[in-house]
Amino acid sequence: MADLHLAVRPGTDAFLLGALLATLVRSDAIDHDFIGEHTVGFTDVEAGAAGYPGAAWAAAAEISIADIDAAPP
Repeated sequence: MADLHLAVRPGTDAFLLGALLATLVRSDAIDHDFIGEHTVGFTDVEAGAAGYPGAAWAAAAEISIADIDAAPP
């Protein structure tokens, strides 16, 4: 069951997605085996996400970076 609701400002879903991706990459909360078996090109996405301004993107979505960090992977 979900226990965290991240209510973004309308039209800012992509900013939330970027902040979540940057957080997952930064904390290495990625299932590398699954990604390796089921995706193509993720290493490029991962390299790009490592430089994403996660906190700035979270702010653009009007979501606290602390809330994003608290979200389970």
